[in-house]
Amino acid sequence: MNSLPIFAGWGEPTEAALRDFVKAKQDEWNIRAIISLQSFVLGGDQAREQVTSLFEELRLPIFRAMRVTKRSPDQWLLSSDGLPWASVYYQIAMPELQGMIEPVAVAAEVERSIDAETGAAIASFVPIESRIHRLVERISRWIQLQTKPNSEKRVALIYYNHPPGKQNIGADYLNVPNTIVELLRSLARGGYSVRGIPPDADILVDLLTRRGINVADWAPGQRRLVAERAEKLPVSEYLTWYNTLDPIARAEVEFGPLAYVDAVIDRALKLEDKSFARAPVERALQEIAAFVDNYPEDLRARAAPLMEDIRRNALDRLAGNPNHFADLKLQFETLNLEGLSGWGQPPGNTMVTDGGDFIIPGLLLGNVFVGPQPQRGWQANADSLHSSNVVPPHHQYLAFYEYLRNVFKADVIVHIGRHSSYEWLPGKQVALAEFDFPDIVIGSIPAVYLYTVDGVGEGLQAKRRGLSVIVDHLIPPLKTTELYGPIL
Repeated sequence: MNSLPIFAGWGEPTEAALRDFVKAKQDEWNIRAIISLQSFVLGGDQAREQVTSLFEELRLPIFRAMRVTKRSPDQWLLSSDGLPWASVYYQIAMPELQGMIEPVAVAAEVERSIDAETGAAIASFVPIESRIHRLVERISRWIQLQTKPNSEKRVALIYYNHPPGKQNIGADYLNVPNTIVELLRSLARGGYSVRGIPPDADILVDLLTRRGINVADWAPGQRRLVAERAEKLPVSEYLTWYNTLDPIARAEVEFGPLAYVDAVIDRALKLEDKSFARAPVERALQEIAAFVDNYPEDLRARAAPLMEDIRRNALDRLAGNPNHFADLKLQFETLNLEGLSGWGQPPGNTMVTDGGDFIIPGLLLGNVFVGPQPQRGWQANADSLHSSNVVPPHHQYLAFYEYLRNVFKADVIVHIGRHSSYEWLPGKQVALAEFDFPDIVIGSIPAVYLYTVDGVGEGLQAKRRGLSVIVDHLIPPLKTTELYGPIL
């Protein structure tokens, strides 16, 4: 990917640079995307409207590359929020008003000095190479979508089967089966290679209930029936990818969120200033303790008092005091709270064949895959688990998206309706790192998300953590119904 750096002052000079270089040279230089490192809105007060108009004319994706201020690379990496809350509005929210997408942290501050002559504060930054690499990967894939013939593009349409079972295929305020059928027809009209489009939503639902549902661990017969018709991902292929993940992420999957706490403390102990780590450690421990309430009573009764001891000993360990954190962490893991105590070594026992390979339910319709997002688990309260940012994803959840990336080789993933669960997985609130699970799941694949127009707060998670481009749909229309019951 060739890049052309353009340096421009704040306000009108930015508008001039966009007009005289990007707009004027768009065809000659074959410009396919824009990366903005400026905060707030481009053009400032003087030329904001002109810049926004230019963006509308250019019709190019605009990616937000962020410099993390007032935090070192280590502080950013250990943080639970990613960015200081006071900077989110000018680092992310205001750029979103001009259509910028995919906020990724590419540099962090290492030093701030005061100029002796002017008294100005001068900040120095260092690149975050892993995130620059991720941003380049994602931009390259978006550019590929612009140039690849529609007949060769491979599209994954993901719906929600929550909670698992034949009767649960849907999303908030959206007729999902009809939407999928209309999307398939539209793709076919647009030149995409789509085969075997169901003639109507009823037939689609019948196919999905037989081949595209998640099955709980306690229904082995139903699981085998789905497995007979489903795609598979061999555990050997999964392990090839899984072993490339950051060790923090792997430990969290296998041993639960206390492994993440352990890793944060480990990294903090190597720093000169360890105080920054206390807030993310305390926050993680509080969230784990709170989520224990979502498990059955017998498990809660054993886990709750243990979490109190774990908290005290974790903070003692962070402070360098004698502690029993390692022993208490092991005790918590042996409680076998599904997910909260980890999922064990791959492949686990969720949606796997009798031979240990992963079941990937769904339909292959030419170059389009239609399948259900994996369930988050079954032991804890389903509603709380669906959007939990405490419990790590299980192995089949990760395997499902690995199948989309490297077996099906999706060019784009489309999540249908509010809301998915991947953007709520554990990790920073914004400016994610390589061990944060939303980033792991979506990888470098462009993501599009059909979302109800009134779901603003939740939609922001999909944009900022899920790196999705939102396509809004209206809420359903209301109609007058006949009177019934005691009203008659």
